[in-house]
Amino acid sequence: MNKENAVLVKSLDFALNIFEFCELLEENKKFVIGNKLLKSGTSLGAGINTAQNPISNNHFIYKNENCS
Repeated sequence: MNKENAVLVKSLDFALNIFEFCELLEENKKFVIGNKLLKSGTSLGAGINTAQNPISNNHFIYKNENCS
C-alpha cells in the first residue's frame, strides 16, 4: 500500500503558501521581513526531509532532539 505522508504534504503546502505571501511582501517593498520569512518558512521542509531520511538511528535521534 502506497500511503501519502501527511507531514511531507503539509510542509510542502506550507512552503508554497510562504512563497505566495513573500511575493506579496515583495510587491509592497517589505524586503527584509519577506527574506527572513522565506528562509525560516522553507527551512521547515529541509528539517522534515532530514528527519525522514536519516543516515542512521542515532542521526535521526540527534536531528529530532536538537530542533530549535
